[in-house]
Amino acid sequence: MDFVAVDMPGASKFMVQILGAVAENERDMISERTKAALARAKANGKQLGPPDPVKNIATVLYDQASTAETFRAQHRPAVIEMRRDGMTFQQIADQFARDHIPTPSGRGHWQAVTVMRLLEIPNGLNLGPTTEEPVVDHAGELPLFTDQLYLSLRKSKGSSK
Repeated sequence: MDFVAVDMPGASKFMVQILGAVAENERDMISERTKAALARAKANGKQLGPPDPVKNIATVLYDQASTAETFRAQHRPAVIEMRRDGMTFQQIADQFARDHIPTPSGRGHWQAVTVMRLLEIPNGLNLGPTTEEPVVDHAGELPLFTDQLYLSLRKSKGSSK
């Protein structure tokens, strides 16, 4: 049976074998150049392969937590004041929506639970003591946490922080 190359119908068997040998040689040269470049990069201190997932996760989680705490810290005083004035979490959510204040994600709508979460997370991520007095939730729904209250709860559980 005769061999016919679609892209070179007039090529003989010998010509196809020569072109195959040239292609194989080119493949080997590319491989050698790639290996040499990787060896140089490694010798220069470049980390080869995918990045360390644990290191990246820690960075991403820290950035997310920091952004979230910045958002909470920005809106927490207003929520505390509104709660002291007797507003429910849903009323505060409705007020934030009327005032066009974006939600933490920037995509959703304010809900009562979203407002509650602004108060549930310890102020400052427990990065240090605060001079604030613990805030009591006068509406009786959930306690409002501050660093001071959070620290006192941690101490009562035997934590050294």
